[in-house]
Amino acid sequence: MHMRQVERLILIVIISAAFIACKKKGCTDCNAVNYDSEAKKDDNSCLFVNDDLIGVYAVQDSITGPPSMEWSHQSYNVEVSRANCAP
Repeated sequence: MHMRQVERLILIVIISAAFIACKKKGCTDCNAVNYDSEAKKDDNSCLFVNDDLIGVYAVQDSITGPPSMEWSHQSYNVEVSRANCAP
């Protein structure tokens, strides 16, 4: 290959890579659990929380840990909700 052909090939590869990067596909709906903020084109892969799961859940857990190896108990609430955004 001549030097000019190599230069042209490199230029074509760089332009192609930039074009492909600009068209990154993914889930573009910010309400989806797999939302991709870098996606520029929606690929219909969005997954959503089932409406039956939305709510507040009381959670309790227990664990032993150093140095005393005594049980530690914690209670807290977990809220599952939709994002406050526009797709």
